[in-house]
Amino acid sequence: QPAPASAAENLAARRRSAEARAIQDALAACGYNRQQAARALGLHKSTLFRKIRALGIALPEQDGRSRDPGA
Repeated sequence: QPAPASAAENLAARRRSAEARAIQDALAACGYNRQQAARALGLHKSTLFRKIRALGIALPEQDGRSRDPGA
């Protein structure tokens, strides 16, 4: 018997929240280097980039790709 729509929506929201949290944790652990975070999560980097956009995850201006202009 199918679950009521509200239960299915709740499950989808919980899954989305857990996925966003896992991505945020991996990004933080990898110094916001998206390629390293993708590797740590077992994702292709383009999949991670797509998920970051889809989930509305904000990235810091200075991330793992940034270079120090004075270096």
